Amino acid sequence: MDISDYLRFSDPRLVEKLRQNTEVVGYEGGAPSTAGYSGEASLDASLLQTKPLKKRKSWLPSGLHAFSRSKNECVREYFRKGNYKGKCTPLFDGRVVIGPQRLAVSLSMLVLLLMSLKMALHICPRLVDSVEELGGAVHVAMFFTDLLDYFLLPLSWIFFFLTAFSDPGIIPRSKPEDHPEEAIAEIRPQQLDPRTGMPRPRYLLLNGVAVKQKWCRTCRIYRPPRSHHCSVCDDCVTRFDHHCAVLGTCVGLGNYRYFLCLIVTLG
Repeated sequence: MDISDYLRFSDPRLVEKLRQNTEVVGYEGGAPSTAGYSGEASLDASLLQTKPLKKRKSWLPSGLHAFSRSKNECVREYFRKGNYKGKCTPLFDGRVVIGPQRLAVSLSMLVLLLMSLKMALHICPRLVDSVEELGGAVHVAMFFTDLLDYFLLPLSWIFFFLTAFSDPGIIPRSKPEDHPEEAIAEIRPQQLDPRTGMPRPRYLLLNGVAVKQKWCRTCRIYRPPRSHHCSVCDDCVTRFDHHCAVLGTCVGLGNYRYFLCLIVTLG
């Protein structure tokens, strides 16, 4: 199986590296074997995926799932056609994503606005007055401190909007007509859990390390490694870090760098 069918990173070099070092080694019901398809007792060989899934015409690259940021065409098509089923509000083909907790982000914007007004109207003029009364090295230090405050203030606003209204890394859901679990059942019926009827977790051999990949019942996809389904946003998010109640959205692959810059500028 081609790793790019279910893992689509922003760095093409990483995609190529994963393509060369990743394979499906088994499904839950037998422990994963880091030796691939050698058939040790620790691996249930009957659960190995022996042939590729059927290609389906969809916004998804395959019948399982896509992994990408909104700049990828398949994700833009997912948002553009109105097939999005989560609780967020995507705009401009997913280039802008508003989280479900709009009251929280509105209150955060209000607090940041009050902090900005207080700094612009009271703190900064007071610093300027104190600088005029001082001299020497203290004068220079206070000047650069005042200049840094004015510089970080607009940056905090920029990173706030980038974090709160960027796509955190939402993974497109599978179409109802795709039925990826049925496609798996056509290959190996043993891959379905008899208790739930859903596909069992499977193991990927990623750079020589066995990684467990779970099936998401809501999105009907195999979640990529380090991803998580957020119950607040009702979406699977790539490289999910946490759901930020202050910003009203998730922090993931798409906005994690902006979030770190926001913390630094506000600090």
